[in-house]
Amino acid sequence: MTSYRSFGMFGLIFLLFGILAGMASGIWNSMYVLAHLISGTSMLALYLFTHVENLRESVTGRRTQYATNTFVYTGLTLAVIVLLNFMGARNEYRYDASEQSIFSIAPQTALLLEGLANDIHVLAFFRENEGQAAENLLDTYTAGSDRFSYEMVDPDQRPEMAQQHEVTQYGTLVVVYGDNSTRVDDLSEEVLTNALVRITGAETKRIYFVTGHGEPDITARETPDGLGQLAASLENEGAEVVPLLLATVPDVPADASLLVVASPQRPFLENEIGSLGRYLDRGGRAWFLLEPQRSDELVPLLAERGIVVGDNVVIDVVVQLLAGPSAGVEPVVSDYGFHPITELFNQNTVFRIVRSIEPAEELPDGITASTLASTSSNSWAESNVDLVFETGEVDPEGDVEGPVSIAVATTLGPSILNWTMPAIETAPSTNEGPGGAEIQDETEGTNIASDINESESQEITEAGADATAPTDLEGRIVVVGDADWLSNSRLTVMYNEDLALNMVGWLTGGNESTITIRPRARRASRITLTDTQGWGVFYATVLLLPELVLLSGLMIWWRRRR
Repeated sequence: MTSYRSFGMFGLIFLLFGILAGMASGIWNSMYVLAHLISGTSMLALYLFTHVENLRESVTGRRTQYATNTFVYTGLTLAVIVLLNFMGARNEYRYDASEQSIFSIAPQTALLLEGLANDIHVLAFFRENEGQAAENLLDTYTAGSDRFSYEMVDPDQRPEMAQQHEVTQYGTLVVVYGDNSTRVDDLSEEVLTNALVRITGAETKRIYFVTGHGEPDITARETPDGLGQLAASLENEGAEVVPLLLATVPDVPADASLLVVASPQRPFLENEIGSLGRYLDRGGRAWFLLEPQRSDELVPLLAERGIVVGDNVVIDVVVQLLAGPSAGVEPVVSDYGFHPITELFNQNTVFRIVRSIEPAEELPDGITASTLASTSSNSWAESNVDLVFETGEVDPEGDVEGPVSIAVATTLGPSILNWTMPAIETAPSTNEGPGGAEIQDETEGTNIASDINESESQEITEAGADATAPTDLEGRIVVVGDADWLSNSRLTVMYNEDLALNMVGWLTGGNESTITIRPRARRASRITLTDTQGWGVFYATVLLLPELVLLSGLMIWWRRRR
């Protein structure tokens, strides 16, 4: 009889692995599963048959009672675990514990999902077992709204659906909203959210970049000094970026959600200044990025609206390792004012050769102005700009001490505005391509603008005077004393892009709740320890903790021996 004693344990092991193999594969008639089930059953039956008397005695013993209690408690614990998992599956809750919230949707996406009036269904066309990344992304959208749903479709198994929606390649998302649908080929939150914006009919903001004065190219994404990456970021936010040759049109178009004047290298013409003034007076939204020693003709235009543009360069004292303090022209900014743009923003940004931009000490009635960003207390506004650019030397004597304001946001109320009807609804297309034409000198620019004569300007003013102004009239202006901080080579340095998009969000919107930080890219998480801290961690984890465990074990063993 004793020769079959080990059959009980072996039989249970064979049965366990046979059942696990069948449950995992779903194939119960495979050779492996059948062999394990038959062998396990036979061995367990033989063991029970040869040990009937021993089993009968053990059932009534104290060990059996302990075993029964153990099984009961184990069963109850498993039941609680199953119940908790069942409740968790029925009531899903998501929490992003990553430092940069890289597994959460952007606030803009969350607001869009919350405002859905009808159901959106996404068909994700992926081969089997190849769409995990798409499922993860779509799950975040599903968690954001009950009106959002998706379905994974294998085009090899469902070719009729692929043909119906004209899908010709794997990895395509088809967004269906009512009777409308659109396809998405790039698996990213920015592209998918923009598709939702388009298909739901949400308003697309039209952002005009003024050209014709040597401004950086908004189509160049590879050159270091271009603004192509900024334009791409704005398009990812759902905006339409359009160049505007202001000298060739009678007015800023009526469909402009925002007008951007970015680093003009040559002066504006008189009729262009007039167009800018009329646009601001009717509650237009404008973003000025002005470099030092440039754009003097725009200074009076902004001064009338409570913004003082300094004729200087901000110098910041930085401390370098092994080199000590030194003066530089690339201030790192971490001091921000109280404004919707910076309400949820507390990250570092870096500028390059920046001039001071300050609110006027006495603001006209109807105008409110706030400092957005200031340099450190170790900086100053160097008024001798020629000395800085020609010799690289600085002279802080007599200059304005830091912190120095370098960005200002201004709101123009109805009482300060003078609304006129825009002369054109939208900008005409040009033959120069997306970048627009560049004016080589002021004489050529005057020839281009010759079609806009004084009588036409008078007609524009008279026609606008009889028009009815909007009821929610409010102008918004943001002026920054630098444009290089948004170039292709610097846009993604620190948090420059986030601050820029926050500015655009406030300028183009009326709801301050949309001004938030964008989704964080995956960043390395590092901690730097001093020598003392490093040795402290070593002693605590490598020596002290194992020693305490060992001593505790020896003490317990010694007490039990006694």
